[in-house]
Amino acid sequence: MGQPQVKTFRFEAARADGELVYGVLTAADATSALDSLARRKLTPVVITPASTNATRRRWPLRDMAILLRGLATLLSAGITLDEALRASRGSGAIDSLVDDLLRRIREGERFGDGLAAHPGVPGVVVGLVRSGEAAGLSEALERAAVHLEREADLTAKLRSALAYPCILLFVGSVAIATLLIGVLPRFVRLLGGSAVTLPASTRLLLGLGAFLNKGWLLVLVGAFAMAVAGAQWLRSESGHRTLLAIPVVGDLRLALATSRVSRTLAALLGRGTPALIALAAAAEASGDLVIRGRILKATEAIRRGESLSQALASFQALSAQAIQLLRIGEDSGRVPDFLDRAAALAEEYAARTLNSAVRLLEPSLIVLFGAVIALVAAAMLQAVYGLRVG
Repeated sequence: MGQPQVKTFRFEAARADGELVYGVLTAADATSALDSLARRKLTPVVITPASTNATRRRWPLRDMAILLRGLATLLSAGITLDEALRASRGSGAIDSLVDDLLRRIREGERFGDGLAAHPGVPGVVVGLVRSGEAAGLSEALERAAVHLEREADLTAKLRSALAYPCILLFVGSVAIATLLIGVLPRFVRLLGGSAVTLPASTRLLLGLGAFLNKGWLLVLVGAFAMAVAGAQWLRSESGHRTLLAIPVVGDLRLALATSRVSRTLAALLGRGTPALIALAAAAEASGDLVIRGRILKATEAIRRGESLSQALASFQALSAQAIQLLRIGEDSGRVPDFLDRAAALAEEYAARTLNSAVRLLEPSLIVLFGAVIALVAAAMLQAVYGLRVG
């Protein structure tokens, strides 16, 4: 008899102290790879086949939700997974994912393993599909679609709330730059025939306008470099830790992470996924590196025999309200239901907090830009007043 085929997997896992480790291992399949990590006392976060041409591309959540819901409908009608995938082609941006899944299934891979080979597929989707392959794949796909739609709705709400302040910031900056570069110098040239010395405020603004006029390219490059550096820092663990420490902003981030983690845990635990595997997927879905580290550290407490609520509370991985609901769920034997409720409440709190912050930010920006424009107008009036006095 031939030897079983051995595959190579890349993994990201957490030690008992929460430190992330990366590496490569060989195993017959993904399940054997997970067992291998467990024997090393590592909690898996991400595990994907190394011999894959899959990209790290992230597909739109709504497109993925449509694909999964369509597959669920076709499977519930008695159509095979191969036929359902072929019927799902033609959805545009996500066709490349469908084609790769078709190829993998025809080569004998399980559907969940095929999804796991694509880092752009959320871990909760992979976990739900793997649990559904044992019993009720169509139901698991439907649950995954609902999860992605909720996440897409949350993202849309955040973008919508921040759109107007961003537009206001851009328009105000352009207006001030136009005043400094175009309007103020022309106005001063009208006073060029006089022997009056311009006020210090006028000279200061003229110097700033001249610098912007001559070095606009340098200013743009510098602003772009600062924006890139700032974006990278905001995606780093130190950036996330700083944001969590800021009043209001930290509460908002914790609420958003609580919503994502609670919803992911509810989906996976409701399908019978082991708590440690569900926690690993939830940590990845949190969207915050600090919260992810806290959740991964909580896994060791669970191994020591602590309950899920005790472990998460020890490391402040979720909001106090979510922890309380989780404890009620553990006492009543309805953990997934109460986690769903915690996710909904955290999302509502995040929406209220964000709307309140935006309502304060918008008039603050208007007042700021109004003050700068008033400063420019005052500098012009000072110059005219000096001319008249002279």
